[in-house]
Amino acid sequence: AKAHAAALAVAEEAKLARELAAMTAADEEAMQIARIEAQDALSAAIRQRNRLEVEACLVKASLVRAEACRVDQKQADLAKQVIAELLEEEALAAKRAAEKAHATEQLLAAVQQRSRPELEQRFVEARDKKVDAHHLAQAQQVIEELHNEEAAARARKAAELALADAMQQRSQDMLLQAIHDAKENDVQQETIDTAERVLHEVIDEENCLRAAHALSHACEVEDIEELNLAIEHAIQKGVEQNLIDEAVAKLRYIR
Repeated sequence: AKAHAAALAVAEEAKLARELAAMTAADEEAMQIARIEAQDALSAAIRQRNRLEVEACLVKASLVRAEACRVDQKQADLAKQVIAELLEEEALAAKRAAEKAHATEQLLAAVQQRSRPELEQRFVEARDKKVDAHHLAQAQQVIEELHNEEAAARARKAAELALADAMQQRSQDMLLQAIHDAKENDVQQETIDTAERVLHEVIDEENCLRAAHALSHACEVEDIEELNLAIEHAIQKGVEQNLIDEAVAKLRYIR
């Protein structure tokens, strides 16, 4: 609608230009008034400097009037320069808008894909192209989420490796720490259950060894009460039967 109005304005000005050109010397006063009006309209149009094409058309309309009324040539040249600048600015604005739209599309696609390297690259490009702040904020949030997920994955992998090493070493202290770390870093429960079974085995083995040492010591000191307790404890902790039989024989001997 504005473009149509501008076209009508140009036609109107052209008509006025023809009428003014036909004026005689007797119409000099009317010519002077028209010149002043044209000068004022031209100055106002130059000051507006609106990037939209319709404003450029309005400046053109003012220019038609100005040339018909023989407005100062410098002013007319300035108007032509403004028209060229506005058209150039409009083209530049359209290019920037297209680049911004493309950068926005690429950024949102990267957000959906959730690939951190790709998203970080698109984020930089989008920021350079002045993509809307809420889109940048959304992308930044996803980047932070991906950083946290990657850090959690690394910690989980490290906990899994430590757990596997502790099971291989069959160290009670190592297993206790590794199981704790595995639970803290969301290692699969099946893996944790396996490690806990190994831990119980290791504890039983260590208890059995201590009971065997205690049994051996009781046999050496030949204390009946201590030997009785050691034999009972050895049976509870699963000490090898032949060691228990030897201790029982020793007990019978010293009685």
